[in-house]
Amino acid sequence: MLAFGIWLVHNLSQTNESVVNVAVLAESNLEGRAERSSDAVTITARCSASGFRLLDLTSRRRTRQVRFDAEDLQQTRRDYFSISANKLGRYAEAIFGSGVSVDQFLMDEAVFRFIEENHKKVPVQPVKLLSFRSQYAQVGAMALEPDSVTVYGPDEILDRIDNVYTRTVSANDVRSNLHGEVDLEPPAGVRLSDTRVKYRVDVSRYVEIPLKVRISVHDLPAGVDFSVFPYSADVTLKCIFPLMADPEGNVDCYVDYSEFAVSRTGRCVVRVTGLPVGVLEYKVSPEVVECIEREAPGRL
Repeated sequence: MLAFGIWLVHNLSQTNESVVNVAVLAESNLEGRAERSSDAVTITARCSASGFRLLDLTSRRRTRQVRFDAEDLQQTRRDYFSISANKLGRYAEAIFGSGVSVDQFLMDEAVFRFIEENHKKVPVQPVKLLSFRSQYAQVGAMALEPDSVTVYGPDEILDRIDNVYTRTVSANDVRSNLHGEVDLEPPAGVRLSDTRVKYRVDVSRYVEIPLKVRISVHDLPAGVDFSVFPYSADVTLKCIFPLMADPEGNVDCYVDYSEFAVSRTGRCVVRVTGLPVGVLEYKVSPEVVECIEREAPGRL
């Protein structure tokens, strides 16, 4: 008995080959589909492993949950998606466990059924609380990847959801670009296609350039004498440093005559155009001016 036991342990410690069957319940992130397959599928392969490992695999009848990339699944018919034997090799450890080498899958493909679910695609809305070091500012909007997610759930809940928010991204004394990942805040009673998104905030040093610009009038009809008070505006440009272009450039402050024509008060908003490359934001003062229309001499 002792000799037999030693022989058995020795043989089971050696690498052996065997045909192994494992029941797999697939999970994936297929657009508009359930997260998990409705049935388990048996994956069959000729494997190499220690005798102990093979004995454990063949004696235990358990179902493994394996998550497949959506890109590896191909739709074959309405609710059915297949993965080829070549691509199954990427998931060998998840299917058979560590310490097992797959010599050959004894099947051309595995086919799983993912049923349709109620779903809706909505944008992701970033939530941030950032404070910047003096003379530093954010360039553009916070970039998210992905910038939208699919929400799964009952129609009565989906109808009330127009976007999904991130958790708060917070940082103080910011003076360089920010990037990372942030969790999403899932609305109650639904499932999201993604639970985290990547974010990026571009940050640049800036300088403020003050300008005094005469206010012009756009779309002024011929023969109209038109006055604006005050006749000039103070514009402060917040520009990326070092400067990318002449900050004065072709900056134009103007009022639109068509807006004056429908105005009841004769007051118009001062608009700015011709901003040079590299302007992060601007301020104009005054924001509203008084406009007076007079008939030009000789006008009938």
